[in-house]
Amino acid sequence: FSRDCFWVVQNDPSVINVLYPDAFATYWVASFDIPVGGKVFLKGEFPHARYSSLHIYNPILQPLDAIADY
Repeated sequence: FSRDCFWVVQNDPSVINVLYPDAFATYWVASFDIPVGGKVFLKGEFPHARYSSLHIYNPILQPLDAIADY
């Protein structure tokens, strides 16, 4: 299938608090396959926010790595 945006899902904190206790956090979700030995390069700027992070999970949602900007 094809889509025009990298981000697949964005939660709406006014509807459901996904990861308690932060009632005002917004979480964006993207999913893609990386072949064995493949690499992903991210280029951009952290948003003007009090906190931002990127987390990588495997297909069974075990955390693999993360980058945080405090």
